[in-house]
Amino acid sequence: MPSLPRCPQTGWGRATAPRRPKGARDMGQDLPDDLFEFFPLPTLCWPATDHAAEPQPNLAYRRTYPPGALPGAGTWADGHHIQRLLTQDGHLRFSRVHLTTLPGGTRLATIEDVHEYHQDALTGLLDRRALQHDLRTQTPGSVTLLDIDHFKAVNDTLGHAAGDDVLCALAALVATVACTCNGHAYRVGGDEFLLHTPRPIPADQLDQLHGQFRLAISRLGVPRGQISSGMAHAPRDGNTIRHLILHADAQLGEHKHHRQGAVHRLNLEPEPTPHRPAGWTHR
Repeated sequence: MPSLPRCPQTGWGRATAPRRPKGARDMGQDLPDDLFEFFPLPTLCWPATDHAAEPQPNLAYRRTYPPGALPGAGTWADGHHIQRLLTQDGHLRFSRVHLTTLPGGTRLATIEDVHEYHQDALTGLLDRRALQHDLRTQTPGSVTLLDIDHFKAVNDTLGHAAGDDVLCALAALVATVACTCNGHAYRVGGDEFLLHTPRPIPADQLDQLHGQFRLAISRLGVPRGQISSGMAHAPRDGNTIRHLILHADAQLGEHKHHRQGAVHRLNLEPEPTPHRPAGWTHR
């Protein structure tokens, strides 16, 4: 990782003439020098005298984020913090914020975009890692679970490439619904998808999604197919996203059971560590 950028109160190296970036606010001190201003990662700087003050952004930050994207960050503990930050183009992206307090008391926040680490590689939707983060930080709202019926048969008869095309077709439809409903879409399992929205998805919009999916896979050469769904809304069905997911999963399971027999349940817990007998060594 590049070395930390220089900030006005550190006194590192040879002094340079102070620069005043366009739109910068006078903080009662020299503004950051060229190294801080043109550091490639978005960076904020708080003066040693007041960590709750408005921070000074560098050029990369001003190009990437609007003012106030990290309220109160100057008082956070040193170390890494995963946050969803709103960018200048209106997207919420997962970011790693690294807070450092320099010897003189000045604080720096360096921001790294890690959104790709929270995306499903095949579909581009948010993945289970993103969902685990949102379980702790988002308000409950409404949860909709979607599952492709008889998906294994598609892989077995048409091949895994066809199965991937089916998954991507549903992912595109789910992403569109999430966008129109101001929510988030996740791929949480092999053929399991989750929509988290502020309000319940209207029934006609969900019916339309089912019809669009059947049309999309028919164009891919899959003769027939459908999806099962389960929904849960706060506070009727629970007061946390986790409770809503469990309720929606039970509803989805009942739906599938009536049509095709036994089903499995969605597991929200991290993968367990395999048991290793005493004296076991890796070979």
